[in-house]
Amino acid sequence: MEDTVLGTGINTYKKDDDIIQQTCVKIYGGIGLNDDVLILAIESSCDETAAAVVKNGREVLSNIINSQIDIHTNYGGVVPEIASRLHTENISAVVEKALQDANCTISDVDAVAVTY
Repeated sequence: MEDTVLGTGINTYKKDDDIIQQTCVKIYGGIGLNDDVLILAIESSCDETAAAVVKNGREVLSNIINSQIDIHTNYGGVVPEIASRLHTENISAVVEKALQDANCTISDVDAVAVTY
């Protein structure tokens, strides 16, 4: 069965004093009603690179966070160029560790949720 995009949208919410926007895509890929759904969630909107695997939208199987706070403290706040570079350097290891801790592989993942 082919994957079908059911809908897209942008969720906007306020966290502390920041406005966060998330692009959402709903895809049906032939998952049965009784099958577990694994979502790989990736967050890299500021100074932390994080990944989690969530089962059926409620059970967190893993949650890995790589913080940059020690580096940015030297500058008195977050430096976007440094944060961006560190996200690029850290994302692969963070995602791999999240998958490993959840005892699954990328092939097991049904959907990916990200911030940008």
